[in-house]
Amino acid sequence: MLKGTIAAIGCILAVLSLPSCRTERDTSEKGSDSVYRLSINIIGAGIVTGPDIKCKGVCEIELARGAKVILNAVPASEWTFVGWDGACRGKNTCSLTMESDLSVKAIFTYP
Repeated sequence: MLKGTIAAIGCILAVLSLPSCRTERDTSEKGSDSVYRLSINIIGAGIVTGPDIKCKGVCEIELARGAKVILNAVPASEWTFVGWDGACRGKNTCSLTMESDLSVKAIFTYP
């Protein structure tokens, strides 16, 4: 496996509608303390997307320290994105820098 590549295990959730996923980045050059976990939890019907991320349900992603992550919440048909909770707030794009383990929730409602 090339250094810095991404290995996705069960993470094509929008297509398969699986309840969870786990995406890992290869950190073989770094110590284990250089890796942080991003937990994503979706309330309602929608997906969270970002570079190498497509999450529907609950996802845990391991990222290198200092990694910059931009998450977008995409509601399912007829659903509305209400906002973020946890490490992100508001209704805009969620921008994070991984300096610790982080957790976000994307909240969707049906009209």
